[in-house]
Amino acid sequence: MKKKAINIIIAITAMISLAACTHNDGDIGHWFGAWKLRQITINGENDAAYGGNIFWKFQSEVIQMSQLNEYHGRYDAWGSWEEIDAAGKAILRLNFTHSDDATPAGTGKYAPLAATHLHSGISDLEILSISGSKLQLRYIAEDATVYTYEFSKQ
Repeated sequence: MKKKAINIIIAITAMISLAACTHNDGDIGHWFGAWKLRQITINGENDAAYGGNIFWKFQSEVIQMSQLNEYHGRYDAWGSWEEIDAAGKAILRLNFTHSDDATPAGTGKYAPLAATHLHSGISDLEILSISGSKLQLRYIAEDATVYTYEFSKQ
């Protein structure tokens, strides 16, 4: 009986420890997890070239953009993110200036996916709305083109 009680305590401790690890460096609230990019509009018009195959994943201060292809493969892009308040607006700031020994800053796997129309470097996206399952962002490019992104939580 004593051995059974110890095994139960070990199992409970393991489950608690594993659950704690899913939120590396703490709880990031509604951002945590995978968001499917459902639609992109450009100046109010649907981006017909977008295939509905991109996911944004948030953990800690890291963002991973994944674009799936028809052969069950994917291409990943890595950056960092933070939510800030700028002039009374909620902003999602994406940073694609990272590098490694083989990849120059803001290129390759450290550049945003081309289909998102974001540029390498730092991009500020206005958070138009966010809930537990829906997200809407707006990005105004340097040429004044307005991109709107609509996501659903996966």
